[in-house]
Amino acid sequence: MLNRLSLLALFLVLASCQTTNVPPLEIGKPAGSAFQYADRTIPLPDGNWVIAAEERSRNNGGAEIGNVVLVDLAGGQVRKAVHIQTNLSQASFGRGWALDSQCDRQDVYFIERRANYDGGEQACELVSHYRFGITNKSPAYFRDALAFLKKHNAVLPDTAIYSRFRRADTMNMLTVFYFYNPDIEGITPTSQIGWSESDWNTIRVDRFPDKKAYIEKIKNWTIDWRSKIAAK
Repeated sequence: MLNRLSLLALFLVLASCQTTNVPPLEIGKPAGSAFQYADRTIPLPDGNWVIAAEERSRNNGGAEIGNVVLVDLAGGQVRKAVHIQTNLSQASFGRGWALDSQCDRQDVYFIERRANYDGGEQACELVSHYRFGITNKSPAYFRDALAFLKKHNAVLPDTAIYSRFRRADTMNMLTVFYFYNPDIEGITPTSQIGWSESDWNTIRVDRFPDKKAYIEKIKNWTIDWRSKIAAK
């Protein structure tokens, strides 16, 4: 017969491996103007959004984590993209989520941090640039999204400007990236592809008025949008 300690250990193992009733997403399905994932609603800017990829995994605490990529395609180009990461189950017993190092970055165009506590509340947003590229360390959802774009003959920009929103409390976590394609707006492409060497880097971007103005537009959008994002 199991003793009390064995029963407790069994309970903890089962609780840490809890499953979710969230059905798998249908790749290629329209996402609408507000994307419902688990019990969270993620607002989307105007666009023709479709689901490009989904991946699920478990973190060290046993919680199931979902990663979703949505894309807005037009004229053979990726106009915008969204990456959503959130917990689909709760297995941390109220211990919360690890400190978000991105909320403490200095090498970005804009950042505002209202809270960033290990295991507690986390709330910040930032604006930076991103160079698209795939390596052997790229996660499956990223590879799957690129495969989806290739299948639809959609071209990615070398560099995207993105807003990142982080929200967390003791039970739930939500991180949302909104990527924007500056090429669509006629912004001159960078002459250097590397992240550090790019014309978009914070130490160089002031030399390029069109890029500086574009960043300011995304920054203002980020400030206006932040009230729409919640941990749950």
